[in-house]
Amino acid sequence: MSTRVPGALVLVDADELRQLIVDAVRSAVGQQASTDDWVDARTSSLGRGLFRRLVRDGTLPTRKRGKTFVVRRSEVDAYIESQRVPAVSPRFPVVRGGAGVADPIAAALAEGRLRLVKKPP
Repeated sequence: MSTRVPGALVLVDADELRQLIVDAVRSAVGQQASTDDWVDARTSSLGRGLFRRLVRDGTLPTRKRGKTFVVRRSEVDAYIESQRVPAVSPRFPVVRGGAGVADPIAAALAEGRLRLVKKPP
């Protein structure tokens, strides 16, 4: 919750600040995407070499504008999203008990609060 006092600082809590930043970034990205519908090797977010290789391989559907190959920004974004690595699952999965309650030892292992060490000989 923010507190506004005329001529003073605006105070917000951490969650509200985080949400304001996320909204501002989404707004800026949305405006950029709508104003620049086509990108080339220089303006894409892929980098020149990768962009040219993907165009040459036929991975990205292109059009030619003069001597320059251009691709819709949405196609570049879709390619980037398809290459995203899925989130890594915890090293030690949480094991559920018979009643659906998480095993506290497995949960502590997964969170890194507890670790197993070999017993010395």
